[in-house]
Amino acid sequence: MAKIPTFEATVAPTAEVGAVKSNIQVSPKDTLAGALVPAADAITQFYVKEKEISNKVEGGQLIADANQELLEIKEQAKLKATPDEGVNFFNAGYKQVVDKYKSKASNNYIQRYFDLNISSNKPSYVNNILKQTRANMVKTRVDQVSREVTNEITTAVEDKNSFNFAILAESITSKYQGLVNDGLISEADLEIYKRQLPALVETEMVRKIANDNAFAALASLDDPKNYSSITGEDRLKLKKELRELSTFQKNMVNYQTNINLIESKKKVVAVLKGNKPDAPLGIKPDEISLYYSTGNEEYDNQITELNNKVINNQISKDNNYLVNDKIIKKILNNEIKHPFEKFLLPGETEAKSITERVGDGSINLDDDNFFNNIFDNQQNSQLIEANKQFFNFMDKVIPLIEGSVSSKYFDENYNNRLSSFRQDMHSKFINGIRNNIPVAKLLDSTSEEYIAKDILDYTPTKSTIRDALLTTAKKKEPVLVNTFFKKKVDETPSDYINRITEFYVKEDGSIDKRKKKEVTKEDVMKGSVLDEETDNEFNFLNIFSSDAEASQISMKNEDAQQAGFLGDLFLGKDKVLIKNWNKHYQTDDTFVNALKAKKRLNRMNEPGYKIPNDAISAIENAATNFDGDRGFSKETLIDYLTKIGQIESQYETKIQRGNNPEIKNFYARSYWQIEVETAKDILKNSAPIFGDNFESTFSKKYKGKYETAREGLLNLEDEDLVNLLEKDDTLAANIAAALIVTRFNTEEA
Repeated sequence: MAKIPTFEATVAPTAEVGAVKSNIQVSPKDTLAGALVPAADAITQFYVKEKEISNKVEGGQLIADANQELLEIKEQAKLKATPDEGVNFFNAGYKQVVDKYKSKASNNYIQRYFDLNISSNKPSYVNNILKQTRANMVKTRVDQVSREVTNEITTAVEDKNSFNFAILAESITSKYQGLVNDGLISEADLEIYKRQLPALVETEMVRKIANDNAFAALASLDDPKNYSSITGEDRLKLKKELRELSTFQKNMVNYQTNINLIESKKKVVAVLKGNKPDAPLGIKPDEISLYYSTGNEEYDNQITELNNKVINNQISKDNNYLVNDKIIKKILNNEIKHPFEKFLLPGETEAKSITERVGDGSINLDDDNFFNNIFDNQQNSQLIEANKQFFNFMDKVIPLIEGSVSSKYFDENYNNRLSSFRQDMHSKFINGIRNNIPVAKLLDSTSEEYIAKDILDYTPTKSTIRDALLTTAKKKEPVLVNTFFKKKVDETPSDYINRITEFYVKEDGSIDKRKKKEVTKEDVMKGSVLDEETDNEFNFLNIFSSDAEASQISMKNEDAQQAGFLGDLFLGKDKVLIKNWNKHYQTDDTFVNALKAKKRLNRMNEPGYKIPNDAISAIENAATNFDGDRGFSKETLIDYLTKIGQIESQYETKIQRGNNPEIKNFYARSYWQIEVETAKDILKNSAPIFGDNFESTFSKKYKGKYETAREGLLNLEDEDLVNLLEKDDTLAANIAAALIVTRFNTEEA
């Protein structure tokens, strides 16, 4: 049997294990407890050290926070006028801060630590305060003396008869000497002040002249021989000051002159219009110079001539809205500053003032008074911009009551109607501003403060326009603005109408022929262009058409089918939604459809109106899933989805109505009438919009073998997706929400 080899140890066993060596050495005579005493001492010492560090950390933070506040107090103290004020202010603040942070210490040790260290920066703070406040004190005293010197110079210059430079110089020098005696300025500083004195006196002399006539003072400075003590940069600065003052004085003179002229004209117009039925017309000639003189011979002559027109009954009550409009724009552009200033209108060769034009058929006394009010507003800086906004508003809203641009050639009430509307609206506008109503509210059709709530009272009916046209056509010599449109001898009314509607008047007053096009019913309903040269042209021929729909008002495409103002007028608070729906959801973008949408939305205000519960929960989910996407809030999405559901289906059906059997199975589905092509387009091309919230809602149901629910839905057969849109309200609402956030105009939203 084989013997297994054995090995014998040649060394004794060690008491150490591995490389770990203990500092605790146990004698055979010692117990284990005794051996651990050094370890316990070491632990105790470490704890004491740790606690000390912790206290220093807490104390250090209190000191840092306190010093931050002390720095602020120091800066405030540096602003005081005297050292005593500065130091007292700092000491009071110092005590408050120290007490505040010392009380926050968690133990006595930290309080002592805080006391020992917080005051280390105080001496430097106080020294800094003393240095700055001493400088403040010097400056304050020097400034006081400087003001005394300036006042003494001003008094001396104003008293021309007793002015004596030597006496003035002696008095002023004594004041500066007092600063030297107090140690506030040096002898060298005193000499500088003495040298500057002649220039100071002469500068005050120039300024005294400039107070009355800055231009004259400036002219005198142009000669270097005058006021020769004012030299170099000082002379240049003074001349700049005088130029600014001269411009200001000129503007003030012009301003006051304009005010006076406007007031004079207002007094004249008030008398000429009269407020007593039995009172004689006009002003007595001998009273004009006594009570109505402007002080300017030319302007007084204009008043006299206007008065003569009234006295002799040579003044027309007619007006021309378009002429007035041109004049208003000149006033707003500051081209006309008062009612006596002459100006040219397009096509004119002789300049005439507003006053000279009164009674010539373009401006009546009411218009004249209206212009005076606009002039008044232009003198008020707060009303200048408001006035511009008002008349911009009028430019856009006037077509709604105009009836027809061509109406001005036929409707005898055309000018008066438009002028009355403009003047009435302006009166409401100015009164609103005086009552502190914002301009935006006054011009917003959805606001309770909207000035044009009664606009329909000024709008002519079709019958009114037709009657005016026929009346004009039947006249042998109709009175028209442009003689081109006079009726020819033996011309029938029908021939006359057909002829004149082929032409229009251009901005410069010339006549041009229209570019005709064949207009279908569809064109009219969509707001197609009837005439590229004119805006908002009414088709008179359609008045006599048997098709009532063909009498719709048409407009230029760039006017967006009057959506801006027609929308504001008819669509109300939902105008933004309806515009977006019409263009990006419905996609037909016709004004007729916008009105239909508004009509359906109005039903939501009817008693008993209710949205189905399944629609409400679906809308809530969709709005939550797309909240914040492209700036659309959850609240906005709830509002839009709710109202689009009403516009599209009125919550009465989930299947689009139609009669085409070939595509019936693919008609739009859900309350929101989603078409399968639209759904797939959104799913395919707007992947980033379908985030985690969408996936969380639909992943289990529609993910299938794909990575996301979006992909699963996108890969469904059309018929299957159509069915889902009908049955799953939540899915349909989410697709509708995705359409809103990807296609709707976020600026409008």
